[in-house]
Amino acid sequence: MKKTIIFDVDGTLVNTHDGIIHTIEEVLETYGLSYDGDYDLWIGPPVKNSFMKFFGFSEERAEETTRFYRKLYIDKYIIESYLYPGIRETLKELKQRNFRLAVATMKTAPQVDKLFSFLGIQHFFEKVKTAREDGSLSKAQMISDLEEGYDEVYMIGDTDGDRVAAVAVGCHFIGVTYGFGYHRGEKYDFTTADSPADILTMFK
Repeated sequence: MKKTIIFDVDGTLVNTHDGIIHTIEEVLETYGLSYDGDYDLWIGPPVKNSFMKFFGFSEERAEETTRFYRKLYIDKYIIESYLYPGIRETLKELKQRNFRLAVATMKTAPQVDKLFSFLGIQHFFEKVKTAREDGSLSKAQMISDLEEGYDEVYMIGDTDGDRVAAVAVGCHFIGVTYGFGYHRGEKYDFTTADSPADILTMFK
């Protein structure tokens, strides 16, 4: 039986922190907006939702601002991203062990295409599920689509959004503590990996 391992992107495969934050800062400056909160709260959830939550934007205005954010991110800041140490080696070894690798991310297809091409990791993944421009595709639905036809599927991510989505569709979950959401040394009621190398020890 061939197992499927689904990876989140931000905080799991790639450290996208600086590029995302710099994009948000420039968007806010362009629109004359002031934000005194924690910028890390923008990483993970759909950007559209964050504009509505933090600034009370209407859905229409949030969509317009999000389109500008996505273009700016792709054109200018996506190259500030880098793979977490050991990720490339982990993906290569998992492929050699005959695991089916996939991705479920709230990034859109143009963002993922450019990011994966820049980092040279697109060839590791058989399937990539990305967010729709209108935000209508949930992480849970992505995982469900990727599960189809496979009996044993694992979701690896760094936030509760990933965990909740995995649990909702009956998928095994592994939380990484080197990303944005979970932290090394804290106790969780699910399996955690403190490094990409730890992931390999879980899949023989």
